[in-house]
Amino acid sequence: MSLTHVLDGDDDFQIVASAHNQPALSTSFSSKAQAIIAQLPSRPAIDSLVTFYFSDVNGYYFMVEEYYFRDLLERWSGDPSALAKHVNADELSWELRYFPAMLFQVLALAIQFLTSEAPALRGLSKNDLALCHNYSDTGIELLSSLGFQASATTVVQIHLLRSAWLKNMGRGVDAWHSTGNVIRSAQEIGLHQSKEVRQQGLENTLSRIWYHEYQKRIWMNLYIWDSLIAMILGRPRTINADDCDVEPPMDCNIPKDPSTTVPMPNKHADSEGSPNTASMKLFLYTLSQMFNQMKALSADKPFPKDYSTITLLHNQLKAMLDDVPATLKHQNPDTSWDS
Repeated sequence: MSLTHVLDGDDDFQIVASAHNQPALSTSFSSKAQAIIAQLPSRPAIDSLVTFYFSDVNGYYFMVEEYYFRDLLERWSGDPSALAKHVNADELSWELRYFPAMLFQVLALAIQFLTSEAPALRGLSKNDLALCHNYSDTGIELLSSLGFQASATTVVQIHLLRSAWLKNMGRGVDAWHSTGNVIRSAQEIGLHQSKEVRQQGLENTLSRIWYHEYQKRIWMNLYIWDSLIAMILGRPRTINADDCDVEPPMDCNIPKDPSTTVPMPNKHADSEGSPNTASMKLFLYTLSQMFNQMKALSADKPFPKDYSTITLLHNQLKAMLDDVPATLKHQNPDTSWDS
């Protein structure tokens, strides 16, 4: 069956376990959505590609946090009824509903970076190898077939991963359009706004704080992409900085067990000086804000009449470069952590 083949009809039914994929979701899906989901490869192939994605691909953009992705993967393919600590039951049901579309995007990005001899491709048929570039399109098709896109972080990530896939394919203009979609989805659930985490017991509160921290990182990625693509393509930006009051994320890694870890910046942790997944993005976030400042001051025009503005921005940039962690220094970086 080709990746674009779907069954007719829109009657709802429960997804049941099968030999191909074994989702155990309680959410109802149309027959069209079920047919698209069935295009996913076998679970061993999924596991192999997901492992490769997090070991070799995710580090380029840090768009997905492995802890939360694997939590959804296990719930989607196993028991979705277990309570989560970082979201409530209603939020979890929506995240799970859209998760298969996100899974398609992760697989598409993983396959982009694989060689034809990669072990991760052994679970795919020869026909699948010829069509693997369609996984991303299939994920978007599935998202559309699922109907109303509720307040779900997963929906934001689907569009963000799609933008990265398009960019890697050299489709910059399409990536710009996709970035506009993801920004609107993120604004719909308020990722651009500051939030207060309510106390709900120690473990639940810590879990929600870290999940909110993760959402901040998603928004930070969007802000960077919006500025970067606008600068490269000469297109207008979608995000108005004046509308955003969310605080920057902390300069640290998301812990392996958020429910037992008190949030604190990396510089206060035991592994002081060690690189983490946020430092580079925080620098790019500040750089993107400088790009917006440059636009506001009309310093992006040729032959500026007041060169003092250029000097001011240049000095700010130099100060930013001097302030980055030692592992990110442009000259003489600390390479002791490279292994």
